[in-house]
Amino acid sequence: MESPDPILRNPYRSRLWLRRLAILGIIAIVLAFVVPLTLLMQHQTRAAAPQQPATSVTPGRTENAQTAPYQPPGSQAVYILDLNVRPTDLVHPIAYVRVIDSVTQQETSTIPVRSAPNIALSADSRYLYVIDSYLTQVTTGTGVLALSIHDLQQGRLVAEVTLPPERTPYIGIPSKKELVPSSDGTKLHVLLLDAMHGLRVVTVDTQNYQIVQDIQTHQFCDGGWPTPVRQRLVIVCQGQPTTVDLDAKQLSPLPLRTVSDAQSVTRLRPFMASTPSRDQQRVYLVEAGQATTLATVNLTGETRLTEVQLQHPADLVVATSSLMVSPDSARAFVGFRSTRASDNGLSDETPFGAESYADQIGIFDTSTGKPIGWINLATPVVSFTLSRDGRTLYGASPQAHQISVIDVASGQTVTIQSAGTTPALIIPSH
Repeated sequence: MESPDPILRNPYRSRLWLRRLAILGIIAIVLAFVVPLTLLMQHQTRAAAPQQPATSVTPGRTENAQTAPYQPPGSQAVYILDLNVRPTDLVHPIAYVRVIDSVTQQETSTIPVRSAPNIALSADSRYLYVIDSYLTQVTTGTGVLALSIHDLQQGRLVAEVTLPPERTPYIGIPSKKELVPSSDGTKLHVLLLDAMHGLRVVTVDTQNYQIVQDIQTHQFCDGGWPTPVRQRLVIVCQGQPTTVDLDAKQLSPLPLRTVSDAQSVTRLRPFMASTPSRDQQRVYLVEAGQATTLATVNLTGETRLTEVQLQHPADLVVATSSLMVSPDSARAFVGFRSTRASDNGLSDETPFGAESYADQIGIFDTSTGKPIGWINLATPVVSFTLSRDGRTLYGASPQAHQISVIDVASGQTVTIQSAGTTPALIIPSH
């Protein structure tokens, strides 16, 4: 009987048709696997790629973020670095700088940043400087270290500078000072701390965003402060106070003499935290040893070192890398942690480690070391900062996903605000 199907009557056409079906099946399988993977990689690459000016700063928490007008931060704004880390994250997520008006307690804008970010403000608080890292492609791309400059008045990214890659990313929170604006605001000194090559100081012109200087010290250093003398930085290299002459590209030991007995000092004791005075004429350091000491290095004239022992209860230890000094340099604010774990509710599972948190802030006379007062924190913090007028303390608590706003005069927490997932660092407007 003759087959009614014309294809089956011809063996050659039958085989050709089967081959076509097989090819179509293979194509369908490939598309089902490749298309979702391609879309995922495109999404991740966009997240890792440099930000574009049109999307670098987006209005925060509005119903229509695309069309809402950008509101420049006011003089009472605080900038919160939210690392956005969750315990379930398998890869490092996109982090954020959240801009909050401390008066209205509202988030006014959000700036996405990338891996291992650190931030600083220009002297006039107009520009936000961000150092972070990203990959040019998701898994096989080249790592890039970048400096981004954001114009906060216009709400846009104005420049991105590719930096030398010699930077060891921090683990936990950004406790070291990496971005140091010059005293006159025309330069930004980037301190790249690398475990293999030592400190590298890269200077960027803030007018044209070009790298104008690159100094490789080949020394392992910590801390960095501008000085009243132009073209110099003060750093500490392996315990030795050192000046970086940016004109001569040289490092020179900073000769210190103690005020009490005029003895020469070659090395400082290991310190937990440091900060310059408002006028940049002094540097304060909290030294941790058998006794907690506040060291003051006078940078003007003959460099002198003053050390006073901080008087505090024996069951308290210096906890955070935060140290703040009042605008008149009369008071020092130091974070302490109780050694009685039951007092603060912290545990080994606390984000970034319980030893990083302070549950009390001591206020000390910088000339005598005597306590002026204590602030008991309802929510332990990993870092804190002082407002420009010295009346308000801001503390960041990744454990509670909050920031605390504390009135210095009364020691009371005025309010606790939600600040993203992992607030780690706070910078107030200058």
